[in-house]
Amino acid sequence: DGRVYAEGAVEEKVASVAGVMSVIQRGAAARATAATGVHAHSSRSHAILILAVEHRWKPPSAGPGEYKSQTSRLTLVDLAGSETMERAHQGTVDSAGVGTNKGLLVLGRVIRALAQGEATQRAPFRDSSLTRLLQSSLSGSAVTQMMVCVGPSAREAAETGRVLGYASAARSVRIAPRETE
Repeated sequence: DGRVYAEGAVEEKVASVAGVMSVIQRGAAARATAATGVHAHSSRSHAILILAVEHRWKPPSAGPGEYKSQTSRLTLVDLAGSETMERAHQGTVDSAGVGTNKGLLVLGRVIRALAQGEATQRAPFRDSSLTRLLQSSLSGSAVTQMMVCVGPSAREAAETGRVLGYASAARSVRIAPRETE
């Protein structure tokens, strides 16, 4: 059916705000976190919540069982931080961190390719699970926004610069949102 699947991902139908909040709480509880040399409760995984909202209505001229519908998607992503192995794990290799950093590296490549106006066919979406999951949010008829968290400490200046450069490139991505039938 053309959809992308990720290990551990769950798809649920909900019909209320309470149902959405329940899904969010369970997702947050299942998220991998651990202490590192940088943070006591560091995200060791990305979190993605995709809300597909369907509006159905019965046109006046519709027959029995006929209706029209329109679906919109909202994708919320909380990316795990790109902590260096040196700072986060005193130089030892952490497999979760390697996977997280690979996804962020590929996402950066995709964002740079799209920001430079390259066709979405040339952006390396297939190089990581993260970018495959986010492909529809970064191309086609999507509107994309990015928020970043940065540290005020002088010790964090280099990381803050990298994060702001990442966000600046994302801001340069131009997508033409459109209503589809």
